[in-house]
Order: sequence, then C-alpha cells, then structure tokens
Amino acid sequence: MLNPVFGFNDRDKIHLQIITVRTQNDSIQVLSQLRSGVSFSELARRYSTDPTSANGGYLGELGPGQLNHRLRRETENLAEGAVVDFFDPELGYTILRKLEPGSANQEYAKQAVRRGIGHLRENRISQAISEFKRALARDPQSSEAHLNLGYAYRLLASYEMLGEAKAEFQQALAFDPGSAAARMHLAEIYIDLGLPRKAKELLEARLEVTDRTPELLALLGDVSRQLGDASLSVEQNKKALEMSPSLAMAHHNLGRAYLDLKQKKEAIHHLDIAVVSKNASSDMYLTAGLAHLEQGNLDVGVSLLGKAVELNPTLPEAHLKLARAYRLKGSIDSALEQLKVALSQAKPFSASAHYAEFQTELYYETGLAFRAKGQLVEAIEAFRQALAVSPEHAQSHQGLSEAYYRKGDYDRSLEHALKAKELGVAIEHSLFKAIVEKARK
Repeated sequence: MLNPVFGFNDRDKIHLQIITVRTQNDSIQVLSQLRSGVSFSELARRYSTDPTSANGGYLGELGPGQLNHRLRRETENLAEGAVVDFFDPELGYTILRKLEPGSANQEYAKQAVRRGIGHLRENRISQAISEFKRALARDPQSSEAHLNLGYAYRLLASYEMLGEAKAEFQQALAFDPGSAAARMHLAEIYIDLGLPRKAKELLEARLEVTDRTPELLALLGDVSRQLGDASLSVEQNKKALEMSPSLAMAHHNLGRAYLDLKQKKEAIHHLDIAVVSKNASSDMYLTAGLAHLEQGNLDVGVSLLGKAVELNPTLPEAHLKLARAYRLKGSIDSALEQLKVALSQAKPFSASAHYAEFQTELYYETGLAFRAKGQLVEAIEAFRQALAVSPEHAQSHQGLSEAYYRKGDYDRSLEHALKAKELGVAIEHSLFKAIVEKARK
C-alpha cells in the first residue's frame, strides 16, 4: 500500500496512478480493457484492491524516497502517460501509469472539489472553503472550484463576502462561459447588490442558454419584475414552467409577479405550490406567509413564516415578519421575542438603502408591539428610533401621535398627527378631533 502525498512543484516528484489485483488473470483482464479504451480511473474503481481505488487509483505526488526499489526501477524511464505492469511482493499484481503533471493536478483539484462539496453538505463551510482553495492551487482555471468557492462564500451570509463570491462566479464563468450555474449565481449576486439591470444584461447575454435553462429563465423573469415589468415576468416564468412544471423558483417568481399585478388569488395559488416543493426555500415561505397575512389568513401566515425562520434562523427579515403576524394575532410577547432576535441579527451595511428600510420597519413594528402591550414609554422610544433612521416615515409619526395621546402628552400628539397627515397618512377622524380638542385646552 502507498499513501497519497500532496506537495507542490518538486522536480523530483512524480505522479502515479495504480491498479492492484490479486491474480495474474485479473491483471490480464484489466490490461485488455485498458487497451480497448476503458479509462484507467474507471478500471481502478472497478477492480483495484489498493485503498486509492475510490479515487480512480491516483496516488498523488511521490518522491524517490517514497518508492520501493521495484517501483523506482519501473518508473525511472517510464514516459508520461505510459503504462507498465508487473508483480510486486508488497503490492501484488500491479498496473502503473505515470501521469503528466498538468493532468494530474487537474485530477487532484477535482478530488479536492469533491471533498469540499462533501463538507458543504454537512454545513462545514470553512472546511469546504479550504478544500476549494486547495483545488485552485492545483488548477487555477477550474471553473468548478471557482463556482463552489463562490457558493461557499455566499453561504457565509455576509455583505462583505458578496464581493468575494462575485469574483469567484466571474472567474467560473470566464473559464466556462457555458456554465448555467455560474451565470445564475452571478446574476443573483447582482440582485443582492441591488443591481437588477446588471443581472438582466448577464442573463440576456446568451439568450440561447437562458431559453434552454428553465432556472435561468425564471431568474430573468424575477429580474423583469424587479425592473417594473411584472407582465413580462409572468410570461417568462410561465415559459420556464412549460419546460419544468415543478420548478419551485418559477412558481415563487410567478406568485410575486401576480402580487405586483394585484392578482392575489393567482399569486397565492403559485406560492402555495412553491412551498410544498422539496426545494422550498426560506424566501418562498416568507413570500407565501406574507401573502396569506395580507389576505387575513393569520394562522396560515404564522405557520409559513415560522417555517421560513426554521429554515433560515439567521434571516432577520423573517423574524420581523413573523413578529408582525404574532402581533396581528394578539400574541404580543411572541412578537417581541421575534423582534429581539431580528434586532440582534441585523447588521448595518454601509450606504445600504435596503438596510435603512429594514431598520425603520423593525423599530416601527417594535413600537406597535409595545403600544399593544400598553408599554407606552418603550413604544415611544421605538417610534423615535424609526424616525431617527427615516425622518419622513409617516406611519411612525402616526404611531407616535397615538402613543403620546394615550400617555397624555397632547401637544406632541398633535405635532406628530399633523406631520403624519402632511406625509399622506391620516389619523382616524374621531381620534384626530380628540387630539385637537385636548391640545387646545
């Protein structure tokens, strides 16, 4: 048995691939199949008794000191790519191939990628990243390694890592322009960065690829929706469903497009299909939960939003929306618990309008929950924090007006009622009349 040894660019090292079998007849059979065109790797996996059989017989880089006398003699003058067979008392009947370093490094890279993917399946992201980097050290032009490294960076759910992921997906696409996965992930990065037009340009750059790939077409459909063309989004996602009727992302995107078109019945129909898919994501549960919430289906909304949180506990927006659902149901303590989690997980992104909007909604919802519980001091503070982020947030002015009124501070109540009215959100007529009367006394 030989142990694989991985090193770098040592002139004295050679790359070997091995098959060991128990009998001479087995060796003759393997050699016959090898001459008929069956790949060495396949034969190693099928017949070899060596521990490297699962990896196609690749031994890795070996130095002279790691080879016994017979192996040194057999490989000393062996040309790259050539095969030799012999019997060795230590190894048994042996078939050996000497590899060209470039092709060997490509194989080592593939092995590292496979190990990295295994780590990803077990949610060991840092170990996966190390393997993908190891693969790229062997084969810098491996599109597969760049693609998976970018995906691993995205799983870190860090705004700062979006740039790293973007660079890896760009490299993957540069080395394999036909990679639908790289194109899709890169487009999703542009969407995450608030650049839907860049995503559209990327997806339309090779329309023949997009038209053949339902996932890419569905993503293009969602980009169309984000750019304001919900009708085109419906058309593109329907076309994606013609190619793949069970494609969850197409049903999800179609549901969102119908929501934009105010066709709520059709929207909920497709969103419900998306969430029963085995590939349902937290975003799908989130969208479906909000749609049911808007229709007054509180129990269904809470259930779906709860699944969104369960699938992705680190998604602050899901906790925020679940808090809203709990508040509407009257479960204020549960709402405040979810809001606390959302606040602890939210991370400010510099110059991010999306984060400012989220932060405003988070403080506003917190104010509503505290007000519903009768904790007016805490409610007022939360509404004021919302206005510190977005001074023109009419709903927070409205919330402050009502909270101040209940607290007996009628002058401030009137001030915020008038501001809310100026911004287009009116206080309920009888309440506004009462505020004015109290403030004048």
